Amino acid sequence: MKKIIKKREFYLRNTTKENISSVTFNIEILNNLSNDIEKIRDIYKILLNLGINHKNTKNALIVLKVLYFIRNNFYNETSKEHSNWWHWEIGYPLLICDILILFNDYYKEEDIRNLLSPTFYFQPNPEYSGNNPVAIHPSGSPLRKSTGGNRVDLCKLHLLRGLLLNDYSQIKEAIKALYPVWEINKNIDLKNLENRDGFYEDGSFIQHGYVPYAGTYGNVLLSGIGEIFYLIKGLNLINPLEIPLIERIKKSFEPFLYKGSMSDLVNGRAITRNYSNHKIAHDILNSIFLISDFYEYNDKIYLLSLIKREILSDNFFDHIKEEQNEFFKKKYVDLLENSTIKPLPYKDSSYIFNEMNRVFYKTNFSSIGLAMHSNKIANYESFNGENIYGWYTGDGAIYIEDRGDSYIDYWKNIDFYFIPGTTEILEDMKNKNTSNSLNNMSKSKIAFAFNNGKNIHAIMDFINYDNCLSSRKEYILSENKIFYKEFNIKTKKKFYTTIENKKVYNKKSFFIEQLSEKITLIKIDNREYIITSSNPIKFKFYGENNNFLKIWIEYEPINLENLIIEYKITIYNFD
Repeated sequence: MKKIIKKREFYLRNTTKENISSVTFNIEILNNLSNDIEKIRDIYKILLNLGINHKNTKNALIVLKVLYFIRNNFYNETSKEHSNWWHWEIGYPLLICDILILFNDYYKEEDIRNLLSPTFYFQPNPEYSGNNPVAIHPSGSPLRKSTGGNRVDLCKLHLLRGLLLNDYSQIKEAIKALYPVWEINKNIDLKNLENRDGFYEDGSFIQHGYVPYAGTYGNVLLSGIGEIFYLIKGLNLINPLEIPLIERIKKSFEPFLYKGSMSDLVNGRAITRNYSNHKIAHDILNSIFLISDFYEYNDKIYLLSLIKREILSDNFFDHIKEEQNEFFKKKYVDLLENSTIKPLPYKDSSYIFNEMNRVFYKTNFSSIGLAMHSNKIANYESFNGENIYGWYTGDGAIYIEDRGDSYIDYWKNIDFYFIPGTTEILEDMKNKNTSNSLNNMSKSKIAFAFNNGKNIHAIMDFINYDNCLSSRKEYILSENKIFYKEFNIKTKKKFYTTIENKKVYNKKSFFIEQLSEKITLIKIDNREYIITSSNPIKFKFYGENNNFLKIWIEYEPINLENLIIEYKITIYNFD
C-alpha cells in the first residue's frame, strides 16, 4: 500500500507550476468551503514548486489544521449539498485524498479516518451518485447510477481511500466498479435517456443522457482510468488484454483528433471555456500517455504513434511548452526523441456516429464535421453559466477545420446568431436558454447518416426549439467538400440561412461573382462557395480588425413549397 501511495505522491509532486511570486504562506480564515479547499490546493502547490521540503512536521500540521477547520465547519455529516453536487461528492473528496496522501507520513490513522469520514457520508459507493440524505441534482432525482467520467472519478476516490485506510476490499470494489465504463451501452430506450450514458458500437460517447461529450467528460473518463492504471500497475488487478480500452480510443477519441485539436463537435458546453480545443486535445493526449504505460508491444506503439502524430501536426499549440506538469513534459520530450516511434499517418476517413447524431470526415489537410440533434440528442447544453449562446450549435451545424487554428478563440469572438449550416428564425435570443432537457427533447426522429460510396450522406428533419420552424436538411460530405440542400421548409416567420461564419486570414482574398441569375461564387482564404439562390447573398466582415466573415441569406415566409436552399463548399489546401 505504501509503495502505491508513494507513486501517487510522485504524480502530485509534478503538479502544475504557476507564477507564485506574489503568493504568501498566510492562511486566511475563509468563510466558505470552496475557498478553503482552493487554499489547501495552493498550499501544497506552492510548497512543491518552491522546492521546499514539505515533508516536515510544521507544514504538515498547518495543512492538518486547515483540513480540520473544513471538517468542523463546512464539510461534515451535518452539511447540506448546495450549488453543484459534483464538488460535494467528487471534487472535494478527491482533493482531500490527494492532500492526505501528500502528507501521509505525518498523520495518524485516527486523523486520516476522521478527515475521510465526510467523504464516505457524501459518497459511500462508486456505483451511485446522489447516494446521501442531502444530495441534489438538476434533474430533481439525485440518486442515480454513476456513469462515464463520473463513475471513473468515484472509482478513483474509492481506490485512494482504500490505499489511505489499508483497506484492500475498497480497492477491489473500486476496480470492480470500473469495468462497466468501457463496455458498450446497448440501451436504445428513448423513454429513459438517463440510461444512455457511455460508449456505443458506432463510436459514440454520450454523457448526461443526451449530449455528445468525448472531448470533455470522455477525457475525464480516460484521465481517471489512466491514473488508476498508473497506481495499480504490477498488482495484477486488471489484465489490459481482457478489456476493450484500446478499441474505445480508436473509435471514440482518435476520429475527432485532428492537427492537435479535439473537434468541438464533441466538447459540449466546454466550447466557451477559457481554453481552446487544442488544450482539450492536449489533455486527452496526457490521458493516453498514462494509459500507454499499462500496455506493451503493438498497443503501446499505436498509442504513442497517435500522440506523436497530433503533436507534430499541431502548428498552433506547443505541447511541450504549454505542458506545466514535469511528469508529462518528460514524456513528450522522450517521445519526440524516440525515432523508433513513427507518427500515425492521416488517411481520408469518414466517421458516422448515429447514436449521437454526429458526422466527421477528415483528409490530410481538412476536416468537416456535422452536429445534428433529434429526440435522443440535445441541440446543445448550457448550465452553470456556460455556453449561454449555444442556441444553434447543434441545429445541423457545419464545423470546418483547415489551417489548424480555425477554432482557437473562435467562440469568444463570433456572432452566435450565425452558425454555418443552420436555418433559424430572425429573432432576439438574448437571455434565452433553449437547450433541450430530459423533459423537453426535440420531436424529430430523423437525424442520421450513411456511407454512399466514398461520401457520407446525412439527413435531418429539423425542428427548431419552439416548433415554429421545420425543414428537411440533407448533406453530402466528401473529400474536402460539403454539399448542402434544404427544402420542405415550414414557418410563418421571417428566417435566414447561414452559409459561413469564419475567421479571416487574408481579407484581400475575398472575391464574389454572380455567375448567373441564381448562382453566386464566393471565395475567401482557401474556401470556395457556390450558392444557388434567388434571394440576395448577404455578407459582413466584423470583429476586431474585421477578422471574421459571415455569409447568409434571408427569406420571407412566402412560396415556401417551392423553396430549395442549396450551396457547396470546397476547401483547398492552405498554402
